[in-house]
Amino acid sequence: MINIKLIRKDPQQYKNAAKVKGFDVDIDKLLRLDRQITFLQTQLNELKCAKKVLEAELLELKPLFNEIMLKVPQLPDGLPHTIAEEHGTLHRIPYNIGV
Repeated sequence: MINIKLIRKDPQQYKNAAKVKGFDVDIDKLLRLDRQITFLQTQLNELKCAKKVLEAELLELKPLFNEIMLKVPQLPDGLPHTIAEEHGTLHRIPYNIGV
């Protein structure tokens, strides 16, 4: 297998070699796909970094959120927890955040 870095460096050499050997290879298309892969890999890496930052922020906020939620009074048993629950139109959203 040929290293893509060598093809990037001198694509014409590989176009000529493929032609001489009778191979039907679209070097330009290969290079376009290579650029697309590189672009997508960069985006993926940026998203992974952003995810790590958000996870760290969430970990910092979770104790405060849970502390505040402990201060929220509980409704007595038998009473609907939300107006929507009373009418059966929406579902209750859980308040506990998990990481």
